[in-house]
Amino acid sequence: MTRINPWIVILVMSFAFSSWIDLMGVWVEFPILVHLLPEGWNLPSYVVVLVQCAMITPIAYSVVNKICPGNTQRREVFMAYFIMAIGFLALLMLSIFWQETVHIAGADRSLAALTLIFLLSMVDTTSCIVYLPYMSRFKEHYIPAYIAGEESGGLITGVVGLIQGAGGEAVCNNVTVHHYNETLRMNYTEHMIDITHREPRFSVTVFFVFLMFMMALSALSFSILNFSTFAKREKVGKFGLQPESKELEATIHGVLILLCATLMWCSFFIFGLFPTLQSYSTLPYGSMTYTLGVRLICVFNPLAALLALFVRMRSVAKLLGLVVLSSVLVVYHIVLATMSPHPPLKHTALGSFIVVFTAITLAACNAYARACITTLLRSEGGHRALLLGGGAIQAGAFFGGIMGFLLVNVFSLFEHEPPCGNL
Repeated sequence: MTRINPWIVILVMSFAFSSWIDLMGVWVEFPILVHLLPEGWNLPSYVVVLVQCAMITPIAYSVVNKICPGNTQRREVFMAYFIMAIGFLALLMLSIFWQETVHIAGADRSLAALTLIFLLSMVDTTSCIVYLPYMSRFKEHYIPAYIAGEESGGLITGVVGLIQGAGGEAVCNNVTVHHYNETLRMNYTEHMIDITHREPRFSVTVFFVFLMFMMALSALSFSILNFSTFAKREKVGKFGLQPESKELEATIHGVLILLCATLMWCSFFIFGLFPTLQSYSTLPYGSMTYTLGVRLICVFNPLAALLALFVRMRSVAKLLGLVVLSSVLVVYHIVLATMSPHPPLKHTALGSFIVVFTAITLAACNAYARACITTLLRSEGGHRALLLGGGAIQAGAFFGGIMGFLLVNVFSLFEHEPPCGNL
């Protein structure tokens, strides 16, 4: 059995969570932000489409790599530091300006927050085609640790979000107001609903500041991985173990294409379509249900990915079965979203349990499958295969996000429930 250095596992995970921890943090804050920002329930769909528009950055990076190959190793290291630096600065600005709005086209818009989220999206989407190829220089046994590290950004933000608690949701109070009409010289009474918002244990600003420090920790871990002597002992060469040219050619035309297509399909649902509609499938069951659904996904995803480090599934057929199960559960949430704001079993504990359980299950199955598939890509195709896998993930997220945005904002297939709408 191959010996795995636990310190390298920790460093790889710490390095990897910087790839998406900032956007995962935004995701974890959705249960609060959808109540406080003017975009409301549509906010997740706006964020997802911004992430997809940011795909222009990894495309530009790939074109530059093709035109000017240069020193690939040095370029990947530079880009990793660049991604972390921009993420740190954008989080700093977001912690200050997240609630600022401007009046555009007859409505208030969260221009500052959306612009900074777009900036985060540009560097995070690029990380998929920088970090994964960088990991090809390490032994393949550390690939699941990398995937678990990506998801651990969600674990960290999810746990902190659970500590933060639910907040932002409307608190509806019946208020009786007494008035005096001076013209008629008579008193009259007006009954109205006073809407306030519940406060979380700590603010959104504090949450974003916490993410800044986690980004700095990730940069430190990457530096140790890149420059320390004991980490270099776990590397296998410049681009990892490459198969012979004929074998690689056969892989590209067979298993490699199937694995990349499966990654694209996974990404289509879990990074593209599902996030745009989860507010509509889950929030009708209550703010606490939505909060648990979003944040427990972030807790269980890295655990599922880390499982692949010890229990690795190499059967492509079984991995496809997991992906199919995950896809079926996403379809279930799509059906629930079309029934919003009155899905079945609303206002029942059973309904809330089912919607949270299915959300966790679909995300965990997807995370485990992606970890196993990425490990197979590393062992079969090395650096080139991981680069293609990263591109497949981004392509799937792009198409899924665009479809979700069209369903939510263009075709308006889903309805939200106004605050205090049941009073």
